[in-house]
Amino acid sequence: MKIFGLLVLGIILCACTLVSNTYKESKVDLVDFEPLSRKGMDQIVLIRFDIKNLTEKELNISKFSYNLKMEDIEAISGSVFGLNPVPAAATSRIEFKVTMNVFSSFRILESAIKRKDGFIEYRLSTKVSSAWWQRSVTSVKSGQIKLGAS
Repeated sequence: MKIFGLLVLGIILCACTLVSNTYKESKVDLVDFEPLSRKGMDQIVLIRFDIKNLTEKELNISKFSYNLKMEDIEAISGSVFGLNPVPAAATSRIEFKVTMNVFSSFRILESAIKRKDGFIEYRLSTKVSSAWWQRSVTSVKSGQIKLGAS
């Protein structure tokens, strides 16, 4: 009986090595961060992301979560539902308006002015969820972006 169990285990392990790991995760890039109008103590901002689908299947996104820090200041975070699917091996741009505290936006703008090149350091954390049975893709990226540089 033990020999049979070992034989079955060996066959399963051999089968696993024959299956290639072709799963590719989607990638998210911050494209633009554009200040718009102000309402009271809130600054309205338009943000744009590119979602790259690296697979050969359409990517259905049930939930897109993001957290954006700029100049080490917690700028915006939230979740978006009901996005259009990203075609296979393609990139889709999404954009939406968000609000942030006007004092945070002034501090970020002050940092950009002090740098004199107009660029702002950012750290972006995203999570793309497609279906309950598939694992979510989480990424963290850092970089620089120029205000309104779409």
